Amino acid sequence: MRRLFGIVAALALSAPAAAQTSAVFKGETINISVGYPAGGAPDLYFRVLARHYGRHIPGNPLIVVKNMPGAGTLRAANYIYNVAAKDGTELGNFSSSATMEPLMDNDQAKFDATRFSWIGSMNQEINFCGIWQRPGAPTSFANMLTRETVFASSGGLTSFGYQHPLIFKNVFGANVRLVSGYAGLPQAYIAMQQGEAHGMCGLVRTHIKSLWPKDAQAPKLLQDLVDQLALAIQGTQTVAQSLTNAQAGWERALG
Repeated sequence: MRRLFGIVAALALSAPAAAQTSAVFKGETINISVGYPAGGAPDLYFRVLARHYGRHIPGNPLIVVKNMPGAGTLRAANYIYNVAAKDGTELGNFSSSATMEPLMDNDQAKFDATRFSWIGSMNQEINFCGIWQRPGAPTSFANMLTRETVFASSGGLTSFGYQHPLIFKNVFGANVRLVSGYAGLPQAYIAMQQGEAHGMCGLVRTHIKSLWPKDAQAPKLLQDLVDQLALAIQGTQTVAQSLTNAQAGWERALG
């Protein structure tokens, strides 16, 4: 389940640059191309990284973050593989789902994922969906099977925000409709908040703090799942127990 819903924000360095990582980068600028729009959790992660990363590189280079959203982060992946300099000064971030696109015969994925030099991950978290609670919204997964549930999707066909609602629809038979085309998670969140959609997928725990201010009404299922799945990650209960407990707590809260 962690493999299905996990998301890894990985820095990708093209293979020819790997041999030059011992070079001194004094006076150089290292660019990090982030495959997501400004304002979301991935953008936050890499702007924090940029503040400290240069101190750990020989020569203490300047680190610059550039947002390069598009095509479910394929734009950033294609740029790093085909266009970016291969001298260690160009790094990239794109979704773990994007790396699978060449295996799915997506002709827009113009790279071989095995030839990237993977530097590391900023985080590893379970990926999940949330429903904003308002009149007419589904109050359980059983409701989604019969009541139309509209999901706001961002990031293109390769994003978890698009893929996971389709799993609900095509695997579980849920009555799901997708509204796509939002530039990023912040824009999809606003659409959900304003009633254009019932929910959204592609969420991790970090999004609660980056998207929802303290005085906002966070989606109930989202918060419950985060709390319960944290216990599953700690090994104190199974994922199945976490889902059951979250559903039970949600039903009590709704009366």
